[in-house]
Amino acid sequence: MSRPRYSALRYFIVALLMAGLWVVVLAFAGGLRPAGAPLSEHRRDLVDPRHPYDSLLRLAQAADKAFDRELWRRESGWSMDRAATAQDIAWQIAEEDLGLPGRMPDTITWADYGKDRNSVAGRYTWGDEVSLNVRYRDDPTWKHLPWLGVLIHEMVHAQGVYNETRTEILTWEVEAAMAQLDYPGARLDLLRSLRGDALIAAWWMAAYQKTSLLSDTETHRYCGSGQCPAPTGDTSHVDAVRRDLLDPVEWRRTEKRMRWWLYSSGDDYSSVIEVYVARVLGTLIPAACSVDPVVADASVAAVVVRGVPMSLPIPLPAFRVDDMAAVLEEIGGCS
Repeated sequence: MSRPRYSALRYFIVALLMAGLWVVVLAFAGGLRPAGAPLSEHRRDLVDPRHPYDSLLRLAQAADKAFDRELWRRESGWSMDRAATAQDIAWQIAEEDLGLPGRMPDTITWADYGKDRNSVAGRYTWGDEVSLNVRYRDDPTWKHLPWLGVLIHEMVHAQGVYNETRTEILTWEVEAAMAQLDYPGARLDLLRSLRGDALIAAWWMAAYQKTSLLSDTETHRYCGSGQCPAPTGDTSHVDAVRRDLLDPVEWRRTEKRMRWWLYSSGDDYSSVIEVYVARVLGTLIPAACSVDPVVADASVAAVVVRGVPMSLPIPLPAFRVDDMAAVLEEIGGCS
């Protein structure tokens, strides 16, 4: 049976209706962006190459554009099945040739972290237990937040890697691999985290007047409430870019978290950012953007047990970050 033929007038009417629909869709989409920011296009004039953190701001802009496209393409797809997700992560770790076995810990659970409920997203304990903050499950202010990257981080600890910076670098590569395979929620989480970490690293450089993401200075996380060094640098330029990229809800939440870390946590916020973000991006991004994407630091894991620095005889072999390299190439993150 043949398809019915439409008259020219009917084609014209249909075309007008479709054009009107696209006008409505684009107008609605533009309303989701911060005021004054065009859809999928950010204010390049906010990035000043005279600043040492310029490349981080460009990276955040690239990640945000890709994140916006992914957000329109699909919903996040977070699964609340911790054990099944952990098993998928373990298989991915083993598959990536990172020098890690891809083993499962004895226990995967939710946990109430008490006084640490604001600052700890997940934990791996010596009893071979991986836990996630129960607020991801029960707290309405946390329920919409992704925890895939947190679970990957703790699963890397479960492989015998205890250095936090090293663990984060491995976490990025494992999640990038899962994103490349279109694992539900992985790409959204990766791009959201990349945007956020690039912005906080740029803020850290401005606030604490750093000229590089990497340094040889010793970090001291715990300093007591009211005794931690306060940031004194001018962050207005970075804050302008942050306002351009974050929607109002993200902005308020981020500012609230930063105030808590600075004035209530009792931790040195500069050291926290340096260990978990600055050193990570300072090592990972140059490696992933190189011709041969390899993280070559073969040092020994350093940990602190009850305030006592220790070195454990755990080799940290060189490994490739080719999946992170693929993500950065796709979004233009190395420019």
